[in-house]
Amino acid sequence: MQAGVLEGCTRQRRKQFLLLAKDYKDAEAYSRRLSVREEHLEKAKLAKERGFIIAGGAILENPEPNVVSSGEGKMVGSLFIFEAENEEQIRKEIERDPYVINKVWEKYEISPFKM
Repeated sequence: MQAGVLEGCTRQRRKQFLLLAKDYKDAEAYSRRLSVREEHLEKAKLAKERGFIIAGGAILENPEPNVVSSGEGKMVGSLFIFEAENEEQIRKEIERDPYVINKVWEKYEISPFKM
């Protein structure tokens, strides 16, 4: 049986995508992030268990440009690697994320990616 064909029905092969999300920069943005962070992390954990999220984490602000990040600092965005059939599947999921609903992420970009 040819890959991607299942009993007469075609099934798209899953592809990898990278999502880069930047937080709002207003004075309340960080507190909004922290207030819904646990909900966001729980949703991400479930997506990882389904194989939808491969990896992800927070982007940290580096207050001193010549210092290598210690892994601590203010979170200013997020990065994810997804495995999905298409970009639209990711957009639908992201639009329901607590960080989008509660105006933590100001904008995000999805790009094809290969690990």
